[in-house]
Amino acid sequence: MTSADKSQHDLLHHYRMLWFESTAGAIAPDRAVAKCPGLSGFSPVPRATLLIAVGLGHILGIDDDDLADESMLTTEEVARVLTDWWRFGLSEPISSTALPYALQSLLWACSGVDDPDAATVARSVQSSQLWERLKRLMPEVTEPPRDYRGALEEVATRRPELLCGAMNHEEVINLLLDTFTASEVGLVLTGLEVLYTVYSQQTTPSIAALERSSDEIHYTRLEEGSWPSYAGAKVPSWVRDTVANLGARQYYASTGHVPAVFIVAESAEELRAWEGWTYSPRFGTVPAEVDRYELLLVPEFDDGPGYVTFRYSYSSYSTLQEVQVLFAVGLLRIEMYRFTPGGELEHCWNFGVPLPQAVIEDAAPQVFAEGRDLPDRFDFGWSEEEHLARLAMIEASLFEAVLVPGSRRAKAPSLQAAWDRRLLVVDRAAKDWAVGATPDHALLEESHEELSREVSKTIREPGVIDLDLLGPNRALLQFHVRLGSWPHLRCDGAYKNDEGNLRAVSLEFSTSIELGRSFNDVGQLSKYLSDGLAELAELPAAGVIKAVLSCGAGVYNAPFHDALLSLGFDEVSYTHRVATLEPRGASDVSGSWIHGYTDVGSEYLPAVTDEVALVSKLLGEQSPRSDVWPRYVHLAGHGTTGAREYEVSLKLGADRDAILTSAGILLEVDARSCDVAYLSACDTGGGQFELGQRIEAVPLDVAAIESGARTAISTCAPVNDFIACLFAGVFHAQLKDGFSVWNSYQTARTILGGGVAKVPLDMAELFDREIESWRDRWVKAKAAKEDWRLFRLSGRHWA
Repeated sequence: MTSADKSQHDLLHHYRMLWFESTAGAIAPDRAVAKCPGLSGFSPVPRATLLIAVGLGHILGIDDDDLADESMLTTEEVARVLTDWWRFGLSEPISSTALPYALQSLLWACSGVDDPDAATVARSVQSSQLWERLKRLMPEVTEPPRDYRGALEEVATRRPELLCGAMNHEEVINLLLDTFTASEVGLVLTGLEVLYTVYSQQTTPSIAALERSSDEIHYTRLEEGSWPSYAGAKVPSWVRDTVANLGARQYYASTGHVPAVFIVAESAEELRAWEGWTYSPRFGTVPAEVDRYELLLVPEFDDGPGYVTFRYSYSSYSTLQEVQVLFAVGLLRIEMYRFTPGGELEHCWNFGVPLPQAVIEDAAPQVFAEGRDLPDRFDFGWSEEEHLARLAMIEASLFEAVLVPGSRRAKAPSLQAAWDRRLLVVDRAAKDWAVGATPDHALLEESHEELSREVSKTIREPGVIDLDLLGPNRALLQFHVRLGSWPHLRCDGAYKNDEGNLRAVSLEFSTSIELGRSFNDVGQLSKYLSDGLAELAELPAAGVIKAVLSCGAGVYNAPFHDALLSLGFDEVSYTHRVATLEPRGASDVSGSWIHGYTDVGSEYLPAVTDEVALVSKLLGEQSPRSDVWPRYVHLAGHGTTGAREYEVSLKLGADRDAILTSAGILLEVDARSCDVAYLSACDTGGGQFELGQRIEAVPLDVAAIESGARTAISTCAPVNDFIACLFAGVFHAQLKDGFSVWNSYQTARTILGGGVAKVPLDMAELFDREIESWRDRWVKAKAAKEDWRLFRLSGRHWA
């Protein structure tokens, strides 16, 4: 080599390192590390190398602690970089489109710059957890680097005329790109050099999407603590909220330049399938949709594949932005959670994968379609379809773990078999519990795991809310607790007006209602609720005088019906699932089944004997006990409820065979001919459902409705047995006289609320004939005089 050649080679290398210093300065400007003393003292190349390593490692699921190197970057500084830079969408867009190759290029540059810190940084990165993960996911990135310097010098030697006039490295790159093929250039230039030169000459849709990303920030996913920073970390409150209130088992967790999702495993087998998926990620293909993109992840179970779909609507600025950033970055972070046997949400691990090139090439024409207008960024309203879909998710979240829809079971015989077995096991356990025996917990856990496994193998179809089932001016109102920084009450809902137009309801009662307050009686609680929910009075004032309620964990037992009736609503009932409100004619099956706990013994309830005798006389013809319920069913006894699936039962006698469980109803009862299932006992419509936990138990009234009963009368708390007797007498007397179920129920409320002195003459005469000393007994029950408020009506009580 001549001295002239050496001089030119040194000059070319000098130009190159100046280019890397300049580019690294753009990737890691001073403001990116202003709060990180460990980084601020570094020159641009090692600083950019660490910054890229932190962002790439985070997306690939590396724990925050493992991204830190206390000699350079503390764990706290890693969190700051992630929050202020990556999750806020401020990282440099061009390098963010190819982070693994940007890191590879910068590591090579670390060996060429005159800076001892660069070598230290390179050694730290190449001995990190991130490097080990890249070896598995993208081994080509971690292979020993090519001799890019020698390759460039060889070109300069073979073609001295080509580069002799270059005045900087940008000119060198452009000359090479103009002269050689892409594969030849790849032997001479690093990925970052090619990337910057090509992208600096055009604004691609992916770059534009990354530049916009800081305009659309999810602040709940941004602050420290909003992502699990290590395996087994505390579950972020927004994740618990999404799982508890929206019923999400998979959801979007992206923010800024961090494309992410979370997945909740519902069984041990499903968790194992996802662990296996991390070693061999598999993505599926779905037909192209005009209005959305669908990303399909395919874990492999013991007996075949499962499918998890993430849908990104093109009509929403937020979701379009998310999917465009996903394909611009080309990587996906996955946060994995599971439900414990007790129904608690638990974080398992984080992972990340590069999207397969075939998936990217297939998606790009759809996601970055030419001519597509961006949706209005400031249009925060939901479309009708989106609002109803949200309500459907909230509805599904309530009992999804324990009420598998029949339509889903019909498509999978193994799921139906697991469902039947689960109900049989829970029914037996509930009867054991009710008589004081110990349930078989091993069998309960086994059946739970079997059902969860079969559920996880089937496609989780989006629910549908059909407001036409409610009719005009009858609102669906969903009360649920948002966890966030502190638990607070929300109400989401919708109704259709006289013209058939959908109107949305979305209210937050974070200041007017303090959750967790205690009251001396239900009357005080109801008054507190009606005062706090005063905004809802605008609905009846606008002509929406009827409501159907659905309540979530934390407020499931609250007497919202009583509060709303005092706000001006004419009718207020409940449903756990709108689809159960399908219209049907009156039952053509005559007869009634009336049964109560009338035996003697320690659990004998004298008022139940009076109640059964009175209702029997009012309803007349009796049917024997059967799994096919007749038109009217009236059951009175001891009701119990709890958080565990086997703690729900109704004791109708001292014998084990006289115990009715919600699992037994779901398994054995056909109630499609039943117009009214009257469940006169404590807590027959209540449940002990803790915030943030998956609901594992089914209330008795829900089981009756699911089995086909048109309506159900139940209680949302313990009730006095004599008040229950009187309420039942008024209700059935009105029903016998031809009044509707609602009018009969409302009359019972009115008469019981008026007290002894205001009982109408005809009702007083009935009580005189059938209930001994009813006036004195009512007066003695004064401590429970407000218990009539606890009775509630579920199901379709209108025509």
